[in-house]
Amino acid sequence: MIVNNVLDLSSQVSSFELFTYDRGFVERVGRDYFRDIDYSLTVVEFDHHLEAAAQDGARLTPLEILQGITNYRDVEGAIAGLEVLVVNGGGYFNELWCQPHRVIKMLKMIAPILIAEDLGIRVVFTGNSYGPFGPRSAFLINILASLRNAVFYARDRVGSIAELHAIGVPESRVRFVPDDLFILNDRLNLRRRELELPDSYVAFETYQPIDVLASRRHVLERFDAQMSGRGLEVVTVPMYAGRGGQDQAEWLAREFGWRMSSLDSGYLTLEDAREVISRARILLSERYHGLVLALANSTPAVHALRSVMDDKWYYYRKSLGIIDTALRGVPYSQREFMATDPFQALDRVGTDLEEIQRVQGEWFNKGLQANIEVARETRRRMLEDIIGREHPRD
Repeated sequence: MIVNNVLDLSSQVSSFELFTYDRGFVERVGRDYFRDIDYSLTVVEFDHHLEAAAQDGARLTPLEILQGITNYRDVEGAIAGLEVLVVNGGGYFNELWCQPHRVIKMLKMIAPILIAEDLGIRVVFTGNSYGPFGPRSAFLINILASLRNAVFYARDRVGSIAELHAIGVPESRVRFVPDDLFILNDRLNLRRRELELPDSYVAFETYQPIDVLASRRHVLERFDAQMSGRGLEVVTVPMYAGRGGQDQAEWLAREFGWRMSSLDSGYLTLEDAREVISRARILLSERYHGLVLALANSTPAVHALRSVMDDKWYYYRKSLGIIDTALRGVPYSQREFMATDPFQALDRVGTDLEEIQRVQGEWFNKGLQANIEVARETRRRMLEDIIGREHPRD
């Protein structure tokens, strides 16, 4: 995550060059979080022929990608002065992000990496997921496996590390680090807003299409009645504007009177997300990021896995990965933290809220805080690796 990485590194790094496919979003983030940090922003641009070929499923070589950058000299010039190129954590390197609706964004992340590779500049992938791969991502496998100056930090031990080994990345260049949302920078922990929240509530995040929500209205009504019967309100936690959660939250507010978290910046800020989730009795979330923040704040959670590319492995692997990080060494049941759809999750919480709280709370008490400290130290070691004080692989 760009915010956590920049803030964590800013005590050791004097200036940053940021590369992106979305200028508007990064500029908003910069206004919110980087006001006292020296940074420049470069947007990678491609010609239309490359974009069309990528969307048609072409197995592009690094040469074709590099030749398709219309502002190549600008990007190369910005990279040439770097000591290290940091690839922010996330779940980009897989079959999903090679589909027509996302592949251009993924290539704009790959392009600076390829230039850094040519210039002999070290590349550090920070807490990414890798895979599942498939036919459209075959070219991406070849690119990742061919990088000679890269270190790959994976944020889960469930599938990502095995995927990297399987595609030929040497074991010596593959390392584990927890998702950085699990260990927020101290400056983020100090940022707080006074939010108008109920005294007792459950938090609910969804980005299901509104017509799907409407078709399952009876489930939502039942859940609303079950929470009201316990004296609990429902607070929705939209993480992005429009169809990414805001539209759904506004519909739920109109139909059921559920309160909605603010999106003043066009997205849910880290401090607001943490505040809403940490004070909730439980979180029901379709987004992996909600699960991470819930575990980091000892909030019971049920994560509803969405299907991606006809199965649930994309979300299952990274979600089980963060559960394993939080409760490593503690016997637990993954069934208590995940559901196969959001309506199943609503029914489970509506029926068994107190039991879910009790069981997850017992597991948290047995090892969560100790594992958070281990995660904090693991991240610290990765940051030292980035700035050149390398540690041996765990």
